[in-house]
Amino acid sequence: SAMNKLRVPEMDREKYDPYLTGIVGVLLGILIAILILFIYQFQVSSDEIVDRASTLFRLYRPAIYLSFFSLLIAADISAFRKTGVNYILIFEMDPRLHMTSEHIWLFAIFSNIFVLLFFYIDMFLVISDGLLPVIMYSSLLLYIFNPLPILQFEARFWILGRIARSFSFGLLEVRFTDFWLADQFNSLASFFTDIASVVCLLGRFGTKVVDDYSEIEITNLSKNNDIGNCSENAFIFLLTLGMVPPFMRFTQCVRRYLDTDQFWPHMWNAGKYLTGMIKVVCSALFIKYSDQTWSLVLYILSHILASTATILWDYLKDWGFFNSSKNRWFCLSLRDELILDHHYYYYFAIIENLIIRWIWILAIILKYNKLIAEKDVVWTTLIFALLELLRRGIWNFIRLEHEHLHNCGDFRVMRRISFKKKDSEDDYEMLVKIMDRVDDDEIRRMNRKLV
Repeated sequence: SAMNKLRVPEMDREKYDPYLTGIVGVLLGILIAILILFIYQFQVSSDEIVDRASTLFRLYRPAIYLSFFSLLIAADISAFRKTGVNYILIFEMDPRLHMTSEHIWLFAIFSNIFVLLFFYIDMFLVISDGLLPVIMYSSLLLYIFNPLPILQFEARFWILGRIARSFSFGLLEVRFTDFWLADQFNSLASFFTDIASVVCLLGRFGTKVVDDYSEIEITNLSKNNDIGNCSENAFIFLLTLGMVPPFMRFTQCVRRYLDTDQFWPHMWNAGKYLTGMIKVVCSALFIKYSDQTWSLVLYILSHILASTATILWDYLKDWGFFNSSKNRWFCLSLRDELILDHHYYYYFAIIENLIIRWIWILAIILKYNKLIAEKDVVWTTLIFALLELLRRGIWNFIRLEHEHLHNCGDFRVMRRISFKKKDSEDDYEMLVKIMDRVDDDEIRRMNRKLV
């Protein structure tokens, strides 16, 4: 009936599908088996194949970033549902159309299997000279932009629409989902910069590919080496593509300030992303002038500034920590209201966030002390990038938890309503009295009832 179609399902009563859960378990086992097979093959492979792996791996690294990040998003969604964080309300989803946790896990695990299988075949079974990566990326794009009403059509185009809004660079009204997605892109900065390397190799444009903190000479996949050199354009690639995520958030913060006329927190937040843009410029200069001492000094100073600003904002604003009187462990204090019963999860998040925000120091030490071979830098770059994605996955849960518990800001359930005093002074005064009676605790109780 019409009423059944309009009825909104409750989050904690979503129908459990044991068949779909079984498929997820089987795919997870296949993914683990492929990873074990990779480790075994690398152990028994010759040095020539291992050297080729570091070259070929650059073609697949952006896809690996996205597939690994999809696993973290699936884990976040499962954690939201288990703990009752109302992510559907916060992200303004249609409850009748959103994907279940099993569907998200199914997509995430299958995408990892898909990427790793292509890499395995290209590495150990055939020499495709760039053909298999083209097929892989084309298949992924075809799935994402497939206009047919199949394969989670509503969910795919919902996320595409939100991504398009986040790329409006502040021209549209900024909602929570817009700046949340832009924050995800900041952790996917390595994905943006690696796109240039993929284009260079697949397009046969050069014989070198540049990482974010070192320059490594590699074997070209093509015999045609006279079209150009990617390393010559590395400065432009890193400066333009690396600038996109922080500039996106910077413009969103400025737009929020113009809409609300609130200097705090929006312009302070814009200043934080301004330090991120400065870091990108100094990183590009460091790659172009790696033999100059001044480029190293600028690199270190810009990273210190950006790391300090972002980590303080994580703790004090996004997570709302260090202002509690009852949840305290030594000098670390949490919020008064927490969802997880065991507080050591939060202390672990505080510590790992601090370490990963400053892990660039280890990259500098490895580079200048030559503790690893140049051919292995591609793998350390991967590890650092995956650690940053892991940090973002943990950040996502605590950020959404904070938003759920203190959801009385300017985005959803609001304490303040914009209205003008026009016809009746009595009506105006009565509305003010009503709003004053609604306290923050009552709003939080309203939010929990919506879960």
